[in-house]
Amino acid sequence: MAVVLTLGVVQVAPGVAVAAEQAPQSVSEAIVARTEAISVEMERASTALGSIDFRALLGSPDRATLQRSEALLAQAEAQASSAARTLAAMPAWPGDSDEDRLVDQTARDAAAFAADMAKLARDLRQMVSAMLKGDQATLKSAALLVQAGSVRLMEGQALGARSRAALLPVGSTDRELILAQGEVLDGIAVMVGYAGRVRDGAASAKRLRRIEANGRRMVARARALSAEAKRIDLEALAGEPKGGELVTLVERSYAINEAFVQSIERCIGVIETAAGKLEAAGSERISLRQDMTPLEQEGRVMERLGSEQMDVALRIERLG
Repeated sequence: MAVVLTLGVVQVAPGVAVAAEQAPQSVSEAIVARTEAISVEMERASTALGSIDFRALLGSPDRATLQRSEALLAQAEAQASSAARTLAAMPAWPGDSDEDRLVDQTARDAAAFAADMAKLARDLRQMVSAMLKGDQATLKSAALLVQAGSVRLMEGQALGARSRAALLPVGSTDRELILAQGEVLDGIAVMVGYAGRVRDGAASAKRLRRIEANGRRMVARARALSAEAKRIDLEALAGEPKGGELVTLVERSYAINEAFVQSIERCIGVIETAAGKLEAAGSERISLRQDMTPLEQEGRVMERLGSEQMDVALRIERLG
């Protein structure tokens, strides 16, 4: 199996079937069903605020804009609250395997995320109501709420990555890379939160160091698993003409995999650098804007790799 990153989202692309990519125990239908149910509710919570024009709301909104926003925020609160209730009502997931623990933690994290989205919508709606009554001072508080909400939405993307990882076998390259991507997204959320004064420097640095360590461990495992899968794939293709189209495509697929791993490593390196800057700054506020730029660049690199990997995977499918 090959890993594809399309628009920042890791997906599993069809490739050559290899024994190394088959987990010792397959992902059960029950885990798949629970994970899909979590994903549906996560999507409802994540998109609840999608219809809100925050730029207009935080500018100089007229009364019609405020009234429209108030109604939309009420709908958003209801949608996110419904998702939160559904997630909270899911029974604890039994079992003590890595798969079981990930599913259970994901469900609890998703419930907390949905509840936070509902609270954000409710707090914003109450502020809009106050503004409609002439209290313009609440606009400053609304700006801080929106900033905190943007950080939480980024954390929701990381949670979504972990939810997708739960669908994949333990001990697979794909699972480790998706989990590593989740760490990178968490790191971006921390940096955005610090820039928006949602988090202080010491707490941000500490969190970034944990993310760095987790990410490097996941990338190392993914690289080792990918190397073994490549070895088995190429052995299985020993009867194919050397330099033939199928062998060339399989080798290219793994080369793209490695390029993707390297891109994640560069992102982790940026996170490490940012942590060091925050540690050195102490209580002094600093800018991390220049550290965000390479992360944006890596996003474009991954998008290009994803497009190429998908093309290679489809060509392998046709030949297979």
